[in-house]
Amino acid sequence: MTANQGTAFGAGQGYISQFGNNLKKLESGQDVAPNPWQKPAYLSNVNRLQSGALNANKNATDQQLAAVNRRTGGMNNASAYGAIRDTGLQTGRLADQLSAERAAGDYNKNVAYQTGMAEMPLAGAQAESPYYSTSVGGTDASNQALTQLGIAAYGPWNSLIQGVTSGAASAGRGS
Repeated sequence: MTANQGTAFGAGQGYISQFGNNLKKLESGQDVAPNPWQKPAYLSNVNRLQSGALNANKNATDQQLAAVNRRTGGMNNASAYGAIRDTGLQTGRLADQLSAERAAGDYNKNVAYQTGMAEMPLAGAQAESPYYSTSVGGTDASNQALTQLGIAAYGPWNSLIQGVTSGAASAGRGS
């Protein structure tokens, strides 16, 4: 084994070992890398977007309340209270829906991210492959050349042995 081959093989084995360790982490429910969907900057942005959606919903419900007041001439307080209650429920449902959708999406994105991060060491092993295969290929070619040379060197002996064995076989048939 050449020095390059040994170095490449050792590095490749290290990467493959890291990949195995990453798989064990994932199987035990741990993350391989920090979850980017739990970082404060991401959560802050998501909360800002969700707040914007809830504010838009609030503005729409304010318009509904104004329409109820216009229809009733401001005299039907029961209608106004009902509309306020309904808009509060709608806002709460929207907040729950947005949070649930975000959490499910973030979970799925993190699973794909963690899987990708677990497989990253395989890219390192693959990067070592040309160095290892070149060293092995060179050694393999050298061994093949030496084998062919050895066969050629023993060629006259092989011919002699074949001649003797075929002569003995002919003599044995002639008797």
